[in-house]
This record gives sequence, structure tokens and C-alpha cells, in this order.
Amino acid sequence: MTGTTGLFRAPDRLYGGYLLDLDGTVYLGDELLPGAARAVEGLRRLGRRVLFLSNNPTSDPRSYARRLTALGLPADPADVLTSVAALTRWLARRHPGATVFPIGEEPLRRALRQAGFTVSDDPSRI
Repeated sequence: MTGTTGLFRAPDRLYGGYLLDLDGTVYLGDELLPGAARAVEGLRRLGRRVLFLSNNPTSDPRSYARRLTALGLPADPADVLTSVAALTRWLARRHPGATVFPIGEEPLRRALRQAGFTVSDDPSRI
């Protein structure tokens, strides 16, 4: 790595895009972590795509985007990838219109319904 010495050094090269985990990487609780906003803003100024990731199934991309924006890091729902969104996209490609028996929080059930799936509370009906 080039740049300054010590813990924080400039990278040797830049990539076209970056995926950043949210909780514990970009923010912790209700605060951005030190340097997170500066790093994301710097990458964006350089024309790099920045996406945020979460495997927490209790919030949707819109909620994460609102939270990031409120913390001072403007984000659009299209900038946020979640495990629920990945699951619904995969199911839509592989099993469109299927009846599913989800074991999870209401945001998962809602996302499945919005993606066109029938959500069943009876495992014998899938």
C-alpha cells in the first residue's frame, strides 16, 4: 500500500465499486463510525459505486437509506442490498409465483408478498 504510514494508508489501487457492511462498519448504533462518511464521499467523488449491505432481515432497503441519510450519509434504497432482497430476487428467478412458508420476521413476509409469492402459515400447503 502507498500513501501515509501507519494504520490508515491510501490503497494501491481503486476498484469500480465497493460493498460496505452497515452495522459495525459504517455505523454503530445511532452514529456513523469515524471516517465512514469521508471514505464514502471520497469514493463517490472519484466516480466509484458504493453499495451498502445488511444481513439483518428486520429492515428493508428504504429504511436503511433513510437511516443513512439521517446520519449524514445520503443514500438511496437502490444503494442498499439486503439478505431479504437477495432471497426474493433468487426465488423470483427460480420459482416465480410459488407458495412459500417463511420462517422469519414480518419484513421478510412482506417482501415475499410484494414479489408476488403466496405466503402460507401452513407448511403442508407449500
